[in-house]
Amino acid sequence: MASGGHVGTVISDIARKDNEKAKFHVAEFVGLRKEILEHVKAAGSNFRTAIIANGGVIAWLATEGHKAGSEMGTVLRLAWILPFAISCLFGLLSCAAILRIGEIAAYLTRLEKQLAWVEFGWQHRFMSRKRKFNPMDFSYVYGAGWILLILGDIAIAWYAFTTLGVTTGANPSVP
Repeated sequence: MASGGHVGTVISDIARKDNEKAKFHVAEFVGLRKEILEHVKAAGSNFRTAIIANGGVIAWLATEGHKAGSEMGTVLRLAWILPFAISCLFGLLSCAAILRIGEIAAYLTRLEKQLAWVEFGWQHRFMSRKRKFNPMDFSYVYGAGWILLILGDIAIAWYAFTTLGVTTGANPSVP
């Protein structure tokens, strides 16, 4: 009878430890999902910030760029590269956020396997290599947006350097 009581104590200890472990992992799971949401928000915020900053710099250069004296000419000519630099910086920050989401998704997948929650969450779709192309998917939409923004910045800088005479400091189209 004593050995039966001992087995019962061991089983209850294991059940208690498993319950504590499960509670810990559930709390960890919830925390990681919140972190993912923050990364998604950051990626969107970075995109909006890049667009607003680009618009501000381009508007400033378009309205004030030709008014500066010769001492500011070189600085203003180089300033046409700012929108491209801003887009690259915020694009890299967004890329880092998306990569972090992938790391968390891989970890959550491993955690689910250990807890026997096979294919329980969204991260299986995120991590799936057989994922079907959906043009409205978050990563594709933001990827296309970033590509268009950066290409637009390159086109604007190219236009400014070639058409507006920015490279020589002379702008024949502006009196």
